[in-house]
Amino acid sequence: MAEEIRIEEVQRSATLFHLAGEARCVVTTFTSYLANASLHDQNFSVTAVDEASMVSAAAVCRLMADRRSSWIFAGDFQQLPPVCQAARQSTEAAHWMGKSFFDHLLLGAPTERERLRRAGIMVALREQSRMVAPLCNVVSSTAYDDLLATVEPPPPAAFGAGWPEAAILIVDPSHQLAQAVHPTAPRPQRAGRGAVWDRSAQLIGALVQRLLATPAPPATIASITPYRSQAQLLDAVVTPLDSERIQAGTIHRMQGSEADVVFLDPVRPADWFPSRSPDAARLMNVATSRARRQLILVGRPDELARNPHLAPFVAAATVWKPDDGIIQGVP
Repeated sequence: MAEEIRIEEVQRSATLFHLAGEARCVVTTFTSYLANASLHDQNFSVTAVDEASMVSAAAVCRLMADRRSSWIFAGDFQQLPPVCQAARQSTEAAHWMGKSFFDHLLLGAPTERERLRRAGIMVALREQSRMVAPLCNVVSSTAYDDLLATVEPPPPAAFGAGWPEAAILIVDPSHQLAQAVHPTAPRPQRAGRGAVWDRSAQLIGALVQRLLATPAPPATIASITPYRSQAQLLDAVVTPLDSERIQAGTIHRMQGSEADVVFLDPVRPADWFPSRSPDAARLMNVATSRARRQLILVGRPDELARNPHLAPFVAAATVWKPDDGIIQGVP
């Protein structure tokens, strides 16, 4: 039996090698490319790598061993880098497996991005149609050198009476909790390396219920947070309300997703992980840019503003007290 399987594998490899040699274009996953020796020695003129922010530096080194006249790395340098479980135990693993090709090009530095653009090496995306313009304007200024413009955006929020239409809202859980199911902690609590707050989760649940009851509820809703414990709590609270249109998870898990309305619950926005860690800027960029029509920041305005990556969103936001109407500006 084992011999038959080996023969089939050899035949399959030979077939793939032949097909790759005859094809003008081969499309494969990155992992399959690395594992498939039949692709490495083919005389392709160009290799294009999509979602390059998720490709580790070590994997790029292996790619560069192949003979190619041109390489194209396409992706968002402000997305999160590859997940490396060994990064906490090994600086070498963090350097080679936990950083992307973009990290090693120093694309986190605006001056380096400008140099590469001037040299014609880097081409920046300048138009987007996913987010409404007020949200895109802040995302562009904080993460993309103010180069991103809105073209044919989604329609602005128009959910009906009782729900504000502003693109960016702040809701403070510390002073109110609509439809509380049981007593909640007045402040966030530590949970392992992260944090959890049942009050903000219950508030988001109550607001999602209210949003679903508006005359024109959004097609999709997401609740996201930096912390796994809070993500599990949010998932238990909001997903059962409408599992087809609602999702909840960590920011890492939600990368690549989008929703009409996004609740961002940083829990402890001024803590090291979401505000000062090496990935903090990209973490908050991924979180805020998931929203298409409305971003709702959940937290105290002063604490949210202490996060340098959220402060521009706080400055552009409307503070909303759901039971008291809308208060313009941030106190």
